[in-house]
Amino acid sequence: MEDRHPNKSLPQLLMLLPLELSWIALTLLSPVFLPLSLGALFWLTLFPACALFNRFRGQVPYRLQQLQFFWLIGLGIGIGRSIPAFWLAFCVGAAVMIGGLVLLIKLPKRLGWTLEEQKPATPDALEPTPTTSEWRGASAWGGGEPEVTPEGEPIRLLDVCEIAMGGPLVCDYLLPDGSVVFNASPSAQFSTNGRYFVSPMPSRGRWGLLIYDRQERLLHHCNIDQFWELDEVTDTEVVGRVSPLTSDAAYRLSLSDLLANAQVQTMVAVRDLWLPDAFWQHLQADHQSRTLPAPNGAPKLELHTWIPDSLMPMEDPLAPLRYPVGELWLDGAATGLMLRQPDPEMVFSDNGSAFVCAATRGEHSGYWLWQRGQAWRLLDNLWQRLDREPHSTSPDLIALEAEHIRLRMEWAQPSLEYGDHGPVTSYTYSQLELEVGQTRRGKPQLGYANMPEVDLLLPLNDAPLLLQSAPLKNGERMTWQPLRDSKKGDLSAYQCQIGTWQVPGDWVLEHRVSDCGHFIALIAFADAPAVLHRVAIAEPRSESLHWLADDILDVHLQGFIHGQLHLLRLLGRNRYVPVTGPDQGNPERESQFEQPAPAPGLAYEFAQRDGDWRLFYRQQHASLEQGAWRLQAHRG
Repeated sequence: MEDRHPNKSLPQLLMLLPLELSWIALTLLSPVFLPLSLGALFWLTLFPACALFNRFRGQVPYRLQQLQFFWLIGLGIGIGRSIPAFWLAFCVGAAVMIGGLVLLIKLPKRLGWTLEEQKPATPDALEPTPTTSEWRGASAWGGGEPEVTPEGEPIRLLDVCEIAMGGPLVCDYLLPDGSVVFNASPSAQFSTNGRYFVSPMPSRGRWGLLIYDRQERLLHHCNIDQFWELDEVTDTEVVGRVSPLTSDAAYRLSLSDLLANAQVQTMVAVRDLWLPDAFWQHLQADHQSRTLPAPNGAPKLELHTWIPDSLMPMEDPLAPLRYPVGELWLDGAATGLMLRQPDPEMVFSDNGSAFVCAATRGEHSGYWLWQRGQAWRLLDNLWQRLDREPHSTSPDLIALEAEHIRLRMEWAQPSLEYGDHGPVTSYTYSQLELEVGQTRRGKPQLGYANMPEVDLLLPLNDAPLLLQSAPLKNGERMTWQPLRDSKKGDLSAYQCQIGTWQVPGDWVLEHRVSDCGHFIALIAFADAPAVLHRVAIAEPRSESLHWLADDILDVHLQGFIHGQLHLLRLLGRNRYVPVTGPDQGNPERESQFEQPAPAPGLAYEFAQRDGDWRLFYRQQHASLEQGAWRLQAHRG
């Protein structure tokens, strides 16, 4: 199980891996299942063993240190398992581990023990020298990031994130001269003379070391992972430590040797920033000026790269580079419109005499219309989703028509917390898995309902705003035209039409087109103090409506597949009981409800989200039986 030979080949290391994992598993799991008194006594006897090794051998073996560490973790888990109350077990187990780790760190230093170190593979020129340091630099977990240069100028942190949950942090620094150093660490240091900015390079795998030469503007990547935290950088040396999670061993390395063995990257000027050449090369493809494709008869359209003259003062100086825009030029003249690069949103009329693009000019953003012989015009987006209307994806430009521009979006689908019951806790932006039947052995048969596709038709002139469903079997679409908003302003009423058939009544946008294309499920509009509760199946072939006989309170539609309309109905609510730990809560209680919902005409306030109550919905489905659509009993 010896893992401290840097010259082992990859096959040898792979052969040793199972032994190493077995050793760790054995030391970690033994105290979990041994009697607690025996596990604790064994761990305490390891300290006299360490003292004896240090006295007669001159250092404490690395394997003995490893045994102490993993045995402590297992002991903390074992103590936690013996306590029935979750939070008490968690706190006691954590206290044992933290207290033991402090003892493992402090006691060897107090007694003057020499700890054998684990030697990673290192180039000969970069062989680290163990050292001791009274001064400790900033933690790799943050809190001590450099804020000013040695000259007293401020440093900006552009981005900070964890490399893993609870792990060390990764920082992007903006230095006062505009230099950006990516993937650095909070534990960064300037050299004594201020020329070099040195930082560990955190990673999920092998760490590295960054040395930025501020004078020459050269970025050095050192392939060495001994430094997780830096304590000091002199004019000649880098002093720091390996992971504090293991030995926390101190090292010092020659700065000249580090620079001599590093990979060097030049910095390039982009406006008032200095960026690593590889970073800028990666982005440049999206910043190229080019001629845009257009149909015959359309004007010549060019997209010219545009970057602000000054990036440093911006809240996010890198945003214009990572999310580039270009200025649109029309027949050789600048328009002042900024379009997304590299693929701007735009659609043309059939003859090319008009087009619409998504663009920004000054403070005005939206869809801009160009027509030959007319000035640019920003179109009004007259439709906004209200609180009780379906959640949707961002609309995409699809077509420019005679009276409208067509935008396409998809609607998210409601999901219950416990699958077929409970509160509506999320909306799925993907296919929804639904049970459509059972096999002879009683196993569920599953079907998949796609997200509903809806087109938004924004008017060009005096035409009305419209919304349309996906095409039905005959190619026609259901069309919604707004009538009025509800009293609460959270829902709109629409009139509906399919082809020449004006569907009687007022409706909401929530709907589902059947997968066969012959039916479309609709919900009748209802205003407060009522909730939505009447569902109809429209059949365009016969221009008829088939109403479900049952009132379905606060109905939400899910899918219309395999001849079944899947929906959610509100039955009642439960008083909210906070869950304070795992295995808490009462699934049996959550499958029922305490307080039944009132009549549909009085249920609006009952159906509102309330911190003291959790609404209880049940998933059901309706199907066609003997010529009528009927709500079926719940399968569960």
